[in-house]
Amino acid sequence: MVNGPKGWLITMGKSMQEKVNISLVQPGFDVGPDHLDIYYLPYTIGLLWAYAKQNKKVEDNFNVEAIIFNRDPYKQNFDKIKNSKIVFFSAYVWNWKISLRLAKDIKKHNPDALCVFGGPNIPHTDKDLFLKYPQIDSIAIGEGEQVFEDILLSYLENKELQKIYRAERIKDLKIPSPYLDGIFDDIMAENPDIIWNPTLEIDRGCPYKCTFCDWGGLTNAKVYKFELDRVFAELEWMSKHGCDFISCTAANFGIFKERDMMIAEKMADLHQKEGVIKKFQTSFAKNSNANILQIIKFLNENGVNSQFIISLQTFTDQVLENIERKNMKITNAEDITAFANKHHMPMGTELILGLPGETLESWKESMSELYKHGFHTSLDIYSLQVIENAPMNDQRELFGLDTFSAHDMVVDVTKFEEDDESAESVEVIKSTKTMSQQELIEAYCYTSQVISLHNTGICDIIAIYCYKKLGISYRDFYAEMLEFLKDDFQEWKEAIEESLYQWHNTGNFAGWVGERIGAGSDIKAPQGSKIYSWAIPYIMPMEVHFNQKVPYFMDKIADYLLAKGEIDPVIIEDYRHISKNRVKYWGNYIYEQKEMTTKTNLYDYTFAGEEELEYGDFTYTIDDQYYREYAENIVEHTNYILYGRQRRWHLHKVNKKDK
Repeated sequence: MVNGPKGWLITMGKSMQEKVNISLVQPGFDVGPDHLDIYYLPYTIGLLWAYAKQNKKVEDNFNVEAIIFNRDPYKQNFDKIKNSKIVFFSAYVWNWKISLRLAKDIKKHNPDALCVFGGPNIPHTDKDLFLKYPQIDSIAIGEGEQVFEDILLSYLENKELQKIYRAERIKDLKIPSPYLDGIFDDIMAENPDIIWNPTLEIDRGCPYKCTFCDWGGLTNAKVYKFELDRVFAELEWMSKHGCDFISCTAANFGIFKERDMMIAEKMADLHQKEGVIKKFQTSFAKNSNANILQIIKFLNENGVNSQFIISLQTFTDQVLENIERKNMKITNAEDITAFANKHHMPMGTELILGLPGETLESWKESMSELYKHGFHTSLDIYSLQVIENAPMNDQRELFGLDTFSAHDMVVDVTKFEEDDESAESVEVIKSTKTMSQQELIEAYCYTSQVISLHNTGICDIIAIYCYKKLGISYRDFYAEMLEFLKDDFQEWKEAIEESLYQWHNTGNFAGWVGERIGAGSDIKAPQGSKIYSWAIPYIMPMEVHFNQKVPYFMDKIADYLLAKGEIDPVIIEDYRHISKNRVKYWGNYIYEQKEMTTKTNLYDYTFAGEEELEYGDFTYTIDDQYYREYAENIVEHTNYILYGRQRRWHLHKVNKKDK
């Protein structure tokens, strides 16, 4: 027996007779609602093994003892990997602390084990990293395939393990697939009740360098593509294994127009043949154009639900400059949204609350601009998070970024006790030079109220009508509505304010959705569940729905507008009728088509971009089109909206019938 590198003991000759056990750890989380188990397959860590085992030395001398894809149960996961010689961790914000805890316990159990960390969350500029985390033996920065192989070969050759590995980018992406190589066969067989959400990697890199993101900077703005044969083969594997949901890692799907359309056609073909691949989630190209819209339209028309998200983040020019996003143009946004609305395509956008340079007033104006440009359905409001390796992390002093550690990341990442070292956290904005804590909280409350009225469908139609026909800005319209409805919102507004202050102080945000359900209601919602930070602006809308207040608000707003005498009563009656049928309140979940007749073409005038408001008899069909086989009731469906990546408050599509 000879001493190897630090922490290694190698028996000469034995390594050629017995394989060395290693483990691969990428703890994910349940991305479905409470009643479903939906997990991502651990693609990154599987990719490493698929790549390395091409080398005969690696395949002959190493055995993967366990692949960890979830967080719970902790002891069971630990027992699977505690005796491995080398444990590799793929770390990001949602599994950083659980990975550190596993590595710490492994070292206690077996000090000679090697714990190697890679992934975007590694604080690779921290000079004291190895002092802070003595359980980490080595880190890999960048693309890890070659590093992973090098470490295994170094182990066999008894070479000293480096503390830091910096990988060069792989330009020729002829990399084996973990799906096609059977890497996940065992864990899928062992977990037959899980609905798997595989990751599809079609390219690597991002041409943008937004300061709040670590992706563009790490990839030097270069995008390299995988071969189409590999992509198609993986899609066939996903179809064969009954995968309804596919998440694509592309930062800008559609940027390679012809190629990406071929991928869309492949998914549609498989859906038609096998009945799976029902939902395709990705980030579409930032500077979207007609070609990309055609891809999305094609997918949805052929049974593959794909929501078109334009990641705007802000409408404020100075903020765009501060975050190095000036190259994101919205000049064609109105054409894009008109096209999407006309063809009933799921679409939406994202805004980030708390970006450097944003003020309370500019934020309110951004909300107004959002609707002005036609974004009336899906909207994600994210709290600014300062990510470890993002450029913004080095700009804290420049922009006066005050953050706090929040323990509300995703559903099952925060089921632990507050002081549990496994509870994940992120650095969330508390204030900036241009937005105080109180102003940030006010921005949350304002946003939640406006979304309650507009994005839930309570009064979006009449707000659009007032903008198009009467020239009333969305900001002025909702300023008036919020003043009129302030007593109705006051209790919820105060509760949000209180919860937000508590969140800032403790890092914990406990949701209260459904706690104020009216007397006599048979609808019950989960109590005291923790809520992901992007869902905070939707708490008030959820309260409105769970308390069955949707028709109340519609009627109250209609009566108010009718009394003002500025709008034709026929329009107001159509507004009531369309809204109450198009957006159903809890307990009236539609599974079958029904007809709706109106006296004007108000729906088409507002949502389909028609130039003229016409009077006559107009008939529409209304149909629920999303997730009917996964949601047994409206509460489950709502959870799916929050946690299952649908992100739409308009539950029903409306199609004009041919006369």
